[in-house]
Amino acid sequence: MGVPEGRRARHEAQVAAAERSARLGGGALVMVGDSITQAWQTEGHDTLLRPYRTVNLGTSGDRTEQIIWRLMNGALPERLRPLAFTLMAGTNNAGLCRDNPIHIADGVLRIIELLDAAAPDVPILLYPIFPRGHRRSSEMRKITSKANDSLLSRLPRRRRLIVRDLRNAFLDDEGNVKRRLMPDYLHLSRAGYEIWAADIKAALAR
Repeated sequence: MGVPEGRRARHEAQVAAAERSARLGGGALVMVGDSITQAWQTEGHDTLLRPYRTVNLGTSGDRTEQIIWRLMNGALPERLRPLAFTLMAGTNNAGLCRDNPIHIADGVLRIIELLDAAAPDVPILLYPIFPRGHRRSSEMRKITSKANDSLLSRLPRRRRLIVRDLRNAFLDDEGNVKRRLMPDYLHLSRAGYEIWAADIKAALAR
């Protein structure tokens, strides 16, 4: 798989961060996803997750197949020993490619397999794809909803796979996305990350 220079630099930085965490003995929250995950780091929202250390494996524009490539090419070093993984992926398969929802779910399931193989006793906090598009009737909402349905109906039996479904937190009573939480009806505002951070902390405290 060819990787453009900027994206390769991002990947190399992710591998270096993961290896550094492994050398320190692990214990970081390892975050897997696309631009919505990357923004924890690049927009400074990871301060909301203190006191947890984070390793951010999110990359803007990544589809599930690109995430899989990264995980198989150095982003999950031996002895990584995370505190937990967070995973939210698949929105770019819908938005960029209009992929079949079942195929989107297949990709997320493969990512779960890779995380499980890397750290079988570590919790995976799985977040179904957040709403994409303002209204319930939008094409992107339909694709992501069907992908989530397929994913949630086929989850592997894994003792520490923890589903944390935040979709309704971003919707109003009519099922429309709240603009103050998702200004472009895709990416989160600071207030949106506050909701997500609170949920991650609640899950880790269990």
